[in-house]
Amino acid sequence: MISGRKPTFIRSGIFICSISLILINCTFHNEEILFEDEVCDTTGEITYSSFVRPIIETRCVACHNADIPSGSVNLESYNGLSVQIENGRFVGAIKHSPGFAPMPQGETQLSDCNIEMIEIWISNGFPENWFLPF
Repeated sequence: MISGRKPTFIRSGIFICSISLILINCTFHNEEILFEDEVCDTTGEITYSSFVRPIIETRCVACHNADIPSGSVNLESYNGLSVQIENGRFVGAIKHSPGFAPMPQGETQLSDCNIEMIEIWISNGFPENWFLPF
């Protein structure tokens, strides 16, 4: 103890605690695990401007915009998204269906709730519903 070195059991304990904290922290960064008990409320009005657009901007537009239209797909606007919905490619891609390129590429799939809400919005005719302030 006089040499300034900590006993082996203390060093081992610190190491084990450090590894445990890292593993616990990583577990709770998985969005699906973190929110798996979250209730998916589809009873309200699902609109493009308040629900769909924020998801597209967060998860899709980085790769599918006017400057970088990956796969010739630009989802930066309602019109660009509408084209992909009408040709049937959008839902297949976000659901990771066979025969479609899974999107977002190289990332986790959208949550089941987000996919369900997007499908409801599409089944309602995917209205543009922009609300402009007066």
